[in-house]
Amino acid sequence: CTSAGSAGNLQLNGDRRQATPLRPRLLSPARITKLHASEGLEQQPLQQPVQLESLHLLQKQQQQQQQPQLQLQQQHQQQNSQMLGPVSFQVCPWPRDRSTPSLQSAPSTQLPSRESTPPPTPRIGDIWKLARDPHGCRFVQDAFDNACSEAERLAFASEMHGHVWAAIQCPYANYVIQKCIGTMKAHNVTFVIDEITRRGPAATCKAARNQYGCRILQRLLEQCLPQHLEGLVDGLLSDALRLSMHIYGNYTMRHIMEYGQATHRHRLVLLLQEYILELGTDEKGGAVVAKALLHASPSDQCMLASAVLARPGLLATMSCMRHGHFASEAVLRIACSTGDCGDFEQACLQLAEGSVRLEGSRFGRSVLSVLRQLQSASTSSALRTFEL
Repeated sequence: CTSAGSAGNLQLNGDRRQATPLRPRLLSPARITKLHASEGLEQQPLQQPVQLESLHLLQKQQQQQQQPQLQLQQQHQQQNSQMLGPVSFQVCPWPRDRSTPSLQSAPSTQLPSRESTPPPTPRIGDIWKLARDPHGCRFVQDAFDNACSEAERLAFASEMHGHVWAAIQCPYANYVIQKCIGTMKAHNVTFVIDEITRRGPAATCKAARNQYGCRILQRLLEQCLPQHLEGLVDGLLSDALRLSMHIYGNYTMRHIMEYGQATHRHRLVLLLQEYILELGTDEKGGAVVAKALLHASPSDQCMLASAVLARPGLLATMSCMRHGHFASEAVLRIACSTGDCGDFEQACLQLAEGSVRLEGSRFGRSVLSVLRQLQSASTSSALRTFEL
């Protein structure tokens, strides 16, 4: 039976009249009696809906079919428990979600914390073997970092004696040599310098051109004392022009300008001044020139800046290069700080001639921005008269 008083199977939705079928619903016997009494109908014997009877029959049939299977499963579980005995499960001591407490389980041993136990150290005699392994080299580096004393680091480093040249060419052992230089005292790593320089200046330059050897030379220039590096730097300066334009050698030349002695820096500046056109137009050589303009002595900086301005068009060319634009900015700052209006005006003229090319390069735009800042901050009227 359906509810009385409904005007057909039509339903109003807003302004539209849309025919949607109403879902039939089952009514209780008391509700049906009231409806019949209100409409004046005779009460007829009620019967349970057919749908409910069919559902109850299906559920009984399914339960009867599943009972044998459930009984078999219970029998198998009982047999297994009798054969294996009681089984205890151990929960992992660290829960997956650390925000929620772990489940209660049988008592288990806690894992020792890293702070309570010292890290393992490699055995003496296996250092060189582990240093050539991709995973072993990390193990040896950690041993140098976690060593308790300099004597322990010396014991580790003693096994690298005689293997420095092989480590320079190894993609893994070179990291061990670098760690040895960085963690030990300067006078204890002179064996690295001796094994490189004893092969002659040609071998020293070959190590600077190696992708792994240049890293070791850089660490030596950073950490060792100047008196220990005399022979090493002399060998490098013997081929400074080629190294300055090499893909790996230029990093060693830059470190000489930053960490080398004053005499070595001056020798390198003289070489850069002589070959400024070749080095300034080279992508790698421009980086060495920029480092010299930043770390050389004031007199050497002015001499090198004048050499750049003396080559027409060189300043604009360097301004559009990745590393060369740092050298151009340094030249502008040096020319402005010395108070020589002639050098600064000459730099502005060269940049004005290539202004179209500079505006089209992000490196050139950086140089033009530095130029405008210097012009606005300058106190000299002569420097403010020229504008791009």
